Amino acid sequence: MCNPLIFQDILSRNQILSDPTEVAPYAQDWARDFTGNASAVLLPKSTEEVQSIVLRARQEAIALIPSGGRTGLCGGATATNKEAILSLEKMNTILSIEPTEQTVQCQAGVVTQQLHDALAEHKLSFPVSLASQGSSQIGGNVSTNAGGIHVLKYGTTRQWVLGLTIVTGEGKILHTGKKLYKDQTGYDLRALFIGAEGTLGIITELTLAVTTLPQHYTRVLCATDTLSDLLSTLRAARSKIPDLSAFEFFSEDALSLVLTHHAHKRPFPKSYPYYGLIELEKETATALEELEPVLTPLLENGTMKDAVVSQSMLQAQELLELRELVGETLSTHYQPHKNDLSVPVSQIEEFIDEANNYFQEEFPAFHPIYFGHLGDGNIHLNIPKPSKLEANEFFKLAHKADKGIFEILTRRGGSISAEHGIGLLKKDYLHYSRTEEELAYMRAIKAVFDPDNILNPGKIFDV
Repeated sequence: MCNPLIFQDILSRNQILSDPTEVAPYAQDWARDFTGNASAVLLPKSTEEVQSIVLRARQEAIALIPSGGRTGLCGGATATNKEAILSLEKMNTILSIEPTEQTVQCQAGVVTQQLHDALAEHKLSFPVSLASQGSSQIGGNVSTNAGGIHVLKYGTTRQWVLGLTIVTGEGKILHTGKKLYKDQTGYDLRALFIGAEGTLGIITELTLAVTTLPQHYTRVLCATDTLSDLLSTLRAARSKIPDLSAFEFFSEDALSLVLTHHAHKRPFPKSYPYYGLIELEKETATALEELEPVLTPLLENGTMKDAVVSQSMLQAQELLELRELVGETLSTHYQPHKNDLSVPVSQIEEFIDEANNYFQEEFPAFHPIYFGHLGDGNIHLNIPKPSKLEANEFFKLAHKADKGIFEILTRRGGSISAEHGIGLLKKDYLHYSRTEEELAYMRAIKAVFDPDNILNPGKIFDV
């Protein structure tokens, strides 16, 4: 329990929220599995204020929950035990953009879309594209090592972080990395904080590499009867289109949900079990030169049942929305249990077949929805709450089902989390993806940077 008055000599009155109605929206992220319960919200405007908050919290044994846009799906930004929320939303300044060296410096609370828009004015791009980028913050993207749809070409957020300013759990300001693409001078401390979910330190400022803004996109939506055929399409595309920027997928069940709740038209005259979305960063005429040798044989031999190629940027966006709206539709109109999984691409078909058989045999009331980033093996497995089940009963059963899914995943060489982290949702299952030796070193690292366990306690693992 945090008494907000403890921080009144550090922050101004409008930087401390204590009214329960004001605090409640900050108390949890997009995960529906947990209920937020915070005591206060602290809104610093500088790294120095963050440092003062952490030092005071350490002195008073107050737990702090770092908070960005709260778009995570694992409870990583959820307060469950009257902790204080430390929100970065007022630290939202883009400090510099350097077109020649292709870097940007900004505070951690900059909304991802704000960063995209500012870079676009210089014909630059931060190439991590997320469905949640209108709400997510760049510090949160780094803290969860966000992936998105362009990992196939650009990698995850980790590849674009040059430097960080961090306030550690000890209350020290740590500057690690610079505006340099090459700097081999010992241990890379940046890497420890990327994907650490705010458990080691609070990222306050960032230096990021950026790239040239693509001027055109051509997207192809293709339909197949089987997941095997869709994977054959992926193999053909990767072998003949070296600069493929994305290959997404979603099931007919996923598409039906989107069409039910949004004013989009069905892309083909009939429905098909699976759909793939291919993307090239080229105008249509140029893209077709690369696409035709791939699409024509697949359509002729029946591997691909139908395909539509975007003829404008507007149509390209409409095709992308059929995929991107799946997660939003599930979160807005249903009460889903979400799993963000990583599977070797060669094992995706076998994994989904095993998962479906498992649900049919053990949890027949569950109707799994599959979609995600096929090109990098990131599968989103969502289970909407059946209408006959109460929420508590549903989530209890869903967590029970997770154990069997993670056992299948482990046999297939996968990971229990691809891009949303561990948080509260998956910490009891971390042993499926990490060895005891790894966990021991992770706890040791936590003790170095946050010796009193005040930063996001209970997330990833218990101390």
